[in-house]
Amino acid sequence: MVCPVVSAGAALSVRGTLLQLFAYHSYETFLTLTFNWPWQEWGDRLRRPLDEPYRTLLPMTATLIGYARCSTDRQDLAAQHQALLELGVAEDRIYTDHGLTGATRARPGLDQALAAVRQGDTLVVPKLDRLARSVPDARAMADQLRDRGVKLALGRTLYDPTDPMGKMFFNILATFAGFEADLIRMRTREGMAIARASGKLCGKQPKLSDRQQRELCRMHATAEYSISDLAELFSVSRATVYRTLNRHHPP
Repeated sequence: MVCPVVSAGAALSVRGTLLQLFAYHSYETFLTLTFNWPWQEWGDRLRRPLDEPYRTLLPMTATLIGYARCSTDRQDLAAQHQALLELGVAEDRIYTDHGLTGATRARPGLDQALAAVRQGDTLVVPKLDRLARSVPDARAMADQLRDRGVKLALGRTLYDPTDPMGKMFFNILATFAGFEADLIRMRTREGMAIARASGKLCGKQPKLSDRQQRELCRMHATAEYSISDLAELFSVSRATVYRTLNRHHPP
């Protein structure tokens, strides 16, 4: 079998078609179409017209991106981390925030997770309250992910914003997350008020004891020690020395 001879101009016009054949068809299909005339019939067998520019379309694999958060430094992320691993999230795809509340919008770990997800990926969180602690924040986060073509998984449940029942369930979870956060704040304020009334909460304790403060003031009154000398002797900052002097000898 002899392949028809074409001119240089025709060869250039066919170049995009050949590349499209490699991109969209198997090797057997390419051989079949190559040795069949006329060349224009190739366009009917392709998914796009011949006059469109060539573009390679490679399928992108969806990725699971995990996010975990705890509010205080004393809390541990081990349980959330293990839950994300069991949900299929890779070890190097888990982003965390330690010691930040859900009401805080500026979270480095969350920003990294949002930057890592692409269209078609899924952001996985163990629970909704790890992502947001209020209904407006949760809705804004879900809308942002939806606009970017990113799915949101709450544990093993995939949130579908187009499903009325799923949307209602999401709003209920966000409401309970906000309610729980309000309860925590209220109990914290009540506990602080009780401790303050009983004299157990007097604010931040001074770095120097009363005896050390009196000695610092005495040494400063001799005019033999500078502020820097006193700060070095008592292992405190210059600001602490100034505060101590102002407390005992206000201007």
